Amino acid sequence: GRWRLPLAACRRRLREMPAQHPVPPAACSGSLLKAHYLRARARLARHRFAGAHADIASARSLVARGVGDASMARQLDQIARETDAAQREARRSNRRLAKEVARFADKALGSLG
Repeated sequence: GRWRLPLAACRRRLREMPAQHPVPPAACSGSLLKAHYLRARARLARHRFAGAHADIASARSLVARGVGDASMARQLDQIARETDAAQREARRSNRRLAKEVARFADKALGSLG
């Protein structure tokens, strides 16, 4: 709630920034970068992988524009790897669950007929 307004204002200032001004204003760029990183972490914890990837991409675009430092770039790489690994594990567990449900349905339908 309370962070939406400052982040929206930062985003608006970044969009309105002229192309020849490659570095965003320091007042909002660092907080916006940190907000994207933290929201990606939160989305990863909630298994919202598409949103996490979108936040990581937004944060990486800010890093490419000169916001942040090498440690933030490493943290973004790390969370991207974690997101990919968690997404693969979720697919794997969903596949196992689907097989279990299919076996149960086969047994249930087999006992009826």
